[in-house]
Amino acid sequence: MTFVCPNCGYHDSPIWKPLYWKLYGSYCDFSDFQREDPHFAKRIELEKKIEDQYFDYELHGKTRKVVHRFPKAFRMMRNRKLYEKTPSEKVRGK
Repeated sequence: MTFVCPNCGYHDSPIWKPLYWKLYGSYCDFSDFQREDPHFAKRIELEKKIEDQYFDYELHGKTRKVVHRFPKAFRMMRNRKLYEKTPSEKVRGK
């Protein structure tokens, strides 16, 4: 499934898959990332965390290298859990 922007018609690369356990994140296999953008792949291997105009990228994995991508527009939502407790649930669950 590829993302298509309804406003400008931009087609995102099909290598990116949804990262279901992190809101607004996507991931791809590092070998696909290398094939898509070799210069950017060399940079992420050295620095582990890089960014471009729209996304933050991180290199992850011990046995299988993957690249996680998060939109900068949703940076504040990045570390939230998919199903967070509401304040009333937090008080009851002491």
